[in-house]
Amino acid sequence: MELNENDEMTFGPVIRAQTSVITTVLNTQAKVDETRLRRQTLDRLPALLKLVEETAAKLPPVIEGELVQP
Repeated sequence: MELNENDEMTFGPVIRAQTSVITTVLNTQAKVDETRLRRQTLDRLPALLKLVEETAAKLPPVIEGELVQP
């Protein structure tokens, strides 16, 4: 659509419509990106929990806030 700045009857409404479309597109893209990031985070969670368990198993036991020396 060609925007004619001299046509005062349509210039304002056309600019508002374009701004609305751009805002909608950007908001939708942000939601898609957020969903993609959340899915990646959830997909990695089991591996991270396993790593935490393995690391905790390698640490010496703790008794009443003090490390027990092996």
